Amino acid sequence: MMEPAGAGGGSINYGYDIIIQNSKQQLATSTQHYLAPANAHFYANNTRVVYLENSSLLPNYPQPGGGSNNGKLVIKNINNDKVLLTKERTDTSYAIKEINSADHTMTITTTHHRFGGKCPRMEDSLGCSSRTTTEEKITLP
Repeated sequence: MMEPAGAGGGSINYGYDIIIQNSKQQLATSTQHYLAPANAHFYANNTRVVYLENSSLLPNYPQPGGGSNNGKLVIKNINNDKVLLTKERTDTSYAIKEINSADHTMTITTTHHRFGGKCPRMEDSLGCSSRTTTEEKITLP
């Protein structure tokens, strides 16, 4: 949840930033760059990051509270901030199960949500959707 905590406050884990260090070994106070949310996984000697984030192609959780609907899977090169892979489909959420750096693969689960009369497609309807979950192995870039 990359926004204020709302009524009552509370601590928020904002995820990972890149903080620049100058030649005098001092950390910069203003040059920060958002890298990934808190649930990120690093691989390839910490030069790649894979994470899940919120997607507009899937119903959201109501705010304040809730969190990401995990509707978008992103793999990024940390050295140049380029996105290497994105998986995002309508009414689909993802979960990262395992990263195997030795064989350059990642195992994910893909959940397809279906909405209907008893569970219309609207905010906070992920809990009542009927769903099918499959597991797949992806080659890491």
